[in-house]
Formats: sequence, C-alpha cells, structure tokens
Amino acid sequence: MKRIASLLLSAVLCMVLMTACKSTQQAATSSSYPDWLQAKMGVLNERHSEITLFEYEGVPYYAVFVKGPDKSFDMNRTTIYDSNGNVYLSLGGPRKPNEKEQAFFKDAENKGVIWMSDIAREKSK
Repeated sequence: MKRIASLLLSAVLCMVLMTACKSTQQAATSSSYPDWLQAKMGVLNERHSEITLFEYEGVPYYAVFVKGPDKSFDMNRTTIYDSNGNVYLSLGGPRKPNEKEQAFFKDAENKGVIWMSDIAREKSK
C-alpha cells in the first residue's frame, strides 16, 4: 500500500513539474514573437484564433486565423502577415484562390501552429 501511495505521489509530482516547465517554455516562446504580433495576441485571445508560422522564400510569415460565429464558416478569416506586420494575403469567404495565394501555398513551408487563443485551446481538448 505504501508503495502504491509513493508511486502515485511521484506521478503527481512529475505532472506538476512538467506543467511548470511547459508554462515557462510557452512564456519564453511568446517573448520571441515580433512586437507587432505580441500586440495583436491580446485582442486575438478574446476570440477563437490561431497563428501558424510559414516560411516563404526564406522569410517568416504569420497566418492569423480567426473563427467567425458558430456555423458561419464563410465568416472565418485568415490574414497572412510578413515579418514586419504588413498584410501579405487576406483569405476568407467563398471564392477561388488567386495566383498570389496559389504560389504562396504551393511553395511556403508550414512550420505549424505557434500560438492558440485560450478559447481555441479549450475547444481542441
């Protein structure tokens, strides 16, 4: 019985330490975002949103996805910003992609989601 209690306590302690390390890692990562992007994150955190990092022609691009109201998929928007915070592409609504959009998504390397709002993180669980 003591052994089981000891193992259980060890498991709980490990989970607490891993959570603390993850929180520290996320805090360190968020400070490495460009200032203009950090400024947007406060507003984005109030909505279901995600930021995906792309690399295109050796330059980082940030795709900011913001979900529209429930069941209104045509109101979902993605804005892709260059590394200086200038809008490079604006996507959303029912339309065909133009040549610039096609070229970007054909050649850009998707580095993955680098940030999720609290609402998006909660819904992904």
